[in-house]
Amino acid sequence: KPGHRTAKAYNSEADDLLSSLDSARTSGKPNARSDQAGSKNGVAGGAVNGSGVSAGWIDLVKAKVTPLVQIPPAMSGNPEAQLRVTLLPTLEVKSVQLVKSSGVPAYDDAVQRAVWEAKTFPKLPAGANFNDGYRTFVLKFRPR
Repeated sequence: KPGHRTAKAYNSEADDLLSSLDSARTSGKPNARSDQAGSKNGVAGGAVNGSGVSAGWIDLVKAKVTPLVQIPPAMSGNPEAQLRVTLLPTLEVKSVQLVKSSGVPAYDDAVQRAVWEAKTFPKLPAGANFNDGYRTFVLKFRPR
């Protein structure tokens, strides 16, 4: 029909992006100097290099995930697996990607499953901003 439009399908990815917008920046454009840690408007406990993720928070995340890792019975050595984890603003796991293999596929799978099994992560430190490294970060795991 002329003038008739089909409704657009719901896009959950777009909804996630919209929900994660930093409302503190609505009054002006972002400025790396004023947004970095240590500045007047910086993130409390943030890192000047922009990583922003508190080591204490990473320790809490690992403390939640590590007990869920089922180490393969034939595992030898202490290889490291690195995962890139992306969270939703609700601190629920959105995606898990293997960045660096441990060389033991069964262990790589085990740590990825453990992150998914953890489902949600601890609340952010006081004054931390979700977009300052907490949305996507790398976790490193070793079996011992």
